[in-house]
Amino acid sequence: PFTDGNKRTGAAASNVFLRLNNWRLNCSEDEFYEITIKTAEGGAEKDHVTQFFRTHAVPLPSAEKPDT
Repeated sequence: PFTDGNKRTGAAASNVFLRLNNWRLNCSEDEFYEITIKTAEGGAEKDHVTQFFRTHAVPLPSAEKPDT
C-alpha cells in the first residue's frame, strides 16, 4: 500500500490500461476528478464506476494508437 498517492496512482493506472487497449476517456478533468475522489472515498459503487467507464471510454483514433 502507498502512504499517499493512491488516488493519483489509480487514476493514472486506469488511463494506462485504456491506452494499452487502444481506448481513452472522453470526459472533462472535473468529471474524472469527481469519479476518482468518489471511488477513493468509497462513495461510488462498482456499478457506478463501471457505467462511468462504459459511457466515457472511446476507441483511440488510428493515429494515436501506440506501436506494439
